[in-house]
Amino acid sequence: MQALKFLMVGVLNTSIDLAIFFVLSIAGLPIVLAQCLSYSCGLVNSYLINRKWTFQRTEKQSMQELLKFIGVNILTLGVVSLLLLELQSLGNQSLTISKVIATTAGILINYLGSRYWVFRVSQAKGGKSHES
Repeated sequence: MQALKFLMVGVLNTSIDLAIFFVLSIAGLPIVLAQCLSYSCGLVNSYLINRKWTFQRTEKQSMQELLKFIGVNILTLGVVSLLLLELQSLGNQSLTISKVIATTAGILINYLGSRYWVFRVSQAKGGKSHES
């Protein structure tokens, strides 16, 4: 169920990301800048909804959790941006195909990092695990 919720939030985040990315690209922004801005919009939505709904964290946010989330997303953004550039420029793929492939890779990285590192509740602390 957790993976399904994450996927649903991911679809929303991806829709936000794609819409903003293509608007900025059409407006003439360089693709990496457009990627960073559009991804950041999806990032804010992702944190708020995944924390509360997907991973059902009810305790107050901690700085450590937020920093882990940002770290996972910086890694994801880096991989997605590099993949986007490689596919589009060196792979001669269309911008749309490049964006879809790169975004799919990003979703996988982000889910694994979120589930197993950011929103994981330690068994040692007596918390219940969010394993599904």
